[in-house]
Amino acid sequence: MFSTITPSTTTILDKDTSSPTNSCHSTAAASSSYCCSTPTSSDSLEYYYNDVRRQEVEQCMVILDWDDTIVPTKVLIDQGGKLTLSNVYTSVVEAFLTLLLQLTKGNVCVLSSSTEGWVRESCALYLPRVLPLLDEVQVVHVPKRHLARGLKQKEASAVRVVSQWYSQLPRSGGSSQVLFIGNQAGDISPSGIIRSLLPNTYVKTCLLKTSPSVQDIQRQLTYLYYSLGSILSEESLAFSVAEASSEIMLDLYATDLDRRFYTTGRPYNDGKVSH
Repeated sequence: MFSTITPSTTTILDKDTSSPTNSCHSTAAASSSYCCSTPTSSDSLEYYYNDVRRQEVEQCMVILDWDDTIVPTKVLIDQGGKLTLSNVYTSVVEAFLTLLLQLTKGNVCVLSSSTEGWVRESCALYLPRVLPLLDEVQVVHVPKRHLARGLKQKEASAVRVVSQWYSQLPRSGGSSQVLFIGNQAGDISPSGIIRSLLPNTYVKTCLLKTSPSVQDIQRQLTYLYYSLGSILSEESLAFSVAEASSEIMLDLYATDLDRRFYTTGRPYNDGKVSH
């Protein structure tokens, strides 16, 4: 099952298992809850093009970890690099990155502590279908000299990336936010310094399972696909995938994403489907 965060400032992403068509998020610091839609029909793309686009954030950037967040690196190491990821897994990653790019208007950065070039190399080896999407994402590798900083090793790189993005925003007003997603404390630790540098910007974090299996990653990304709009529109700052999430339903949703992104092609922002 998925890990949780218990502090009162954290919003737990909690699947409402009483209804297969709704995903409810409960806020630990408040008694209210809200829901985001999940597929009600295997023949419909209405969720993708309507519900999600309505939640598009005007000025948003997402900084995403790679190892054990997108690619199951620990499993790869354990198996000596001999691993074939399923079409379903690939489709879930493809759907997730596509949605991130849409909601942020292309402002997505993969920030990795791995060796220079590993992100693209691992994508080519294990997720070749995702390579065109990776070309639309900014990929930054943490300098080797920063790795000795432990939990703070990503902070300098994150400050540089976010500062560059923020400097290009229009000064005509409107809210802005940065979302960090990763499976280690060090992946989301830059949120603190970014918050101090940009006090008028919402800085949010989403912590995933620390040592995930391949299936864990697939389920987490599936759940995030149907939760991103709500995370970006919710005022809470810290999120985590909850244990209450229904694994059976997440697997069904992953299969639905595979049908839509692999069988019929990848949806694009204009509402058409590309083959």
